[in-house]
Amino acid sequence: MTEHEKYALEEIIIQGQARVRNDFHRAIAAIAEQDNSAARTEIHLVAIAQAAAFGLAEWYGPTEAVRILRKLAAALEVPKH
Repeated sequence: MTEHEKYALEEIIIQGQARVRNDFHRAIAAIAEQDNSAARTEIHLVAIAQAAAFGLAEWYGPTEAVRILRKLAAALEVPKH
């Protein structure tokens, strides 16, 4: 892969990440406007996290998925329960 192709691929990834982030924020805002918004938002976020964990485990294997999820949790400063 040439340097130009690598750069183009990185740009596509960055744009895709931005779209996903914007869609996610819009979805959370829409959920927050509904009744029982806190509970609905928590349920939605848990479902997304479970789907992501399952996908990571399928793609990278359970051990690597755990490492990735712990790294993400640390970056987000998620409190442990």
